[in-house]
Amino acid sequence: RVTAGFSTDQDFSIMDHKLAELLSLETRPIPPLKQRAILTGVGLVTPARYTTFTCDIPKLGVTGWTTHVQVVDWAWEDPPALRFGRRFSQRL
Repeated sequence: RVTAGFSTDQDFSIMDHKLAELLSLETRPIPPLKQRAILTGVGLVTPARYTTFTCDIPKLGVTGWTTHVQVVDWAWEDPPALRFGRRFSQRL
């Protein structure tokens, strides 16, 4: 579970990069019956392995939002915390 906050340096500041790297190791296959839902909700191009995050944003009164992040999302060009933050900020 991640407690998120905002910073003046970024639109959405979530977690330390090292923590994100550790979380990316906790992955599991996407169940076949959920592939369509995950493709729709998260926009994955091909089903793969994913990590589920639950996020609280106390400042905004948000509790228990979840999102799935595909393993291929953890790329150096797009820091995992930034991508994770973008997913949640789109819902605000």
